[in-house]
Amino acid sequence: MENIDFETNPICKIEEKKFDWGEPYNIYTPIFKTNIEHNLSLLEFSIELFGKNNLKKQLTLLHNKLTNHEELSSVENLNEEIFNREHLIDLINT
Repeated sequence: MENIDFETNPICKIEEKKFDWGEPYNIYTPIFKTNIEHNLSLLEFSIELFGKNNLKKQLTLLHNKLTNHEELSSVENLNEEIFNREHLIDLINT
């Protein structure tokens, strides 16, 4: 049986399964809101994705990296120069 749990962050699809010996277990699959503009930079897109899906820990970590100018050494696969640092920090704070 499958259902959607709106109480989790992010929202999750829950599949109820059983082991071969009959013991029940659940598989949680996150459902992310992705109705985000596609013309954003990589960091702007990440900030929007984290914000719309209530991923506060990730937003806090990204905020700290941007504030301390540590993003190039800490964020995987980030190769772009940050010219609008204040704009990105404002996006996180809103």
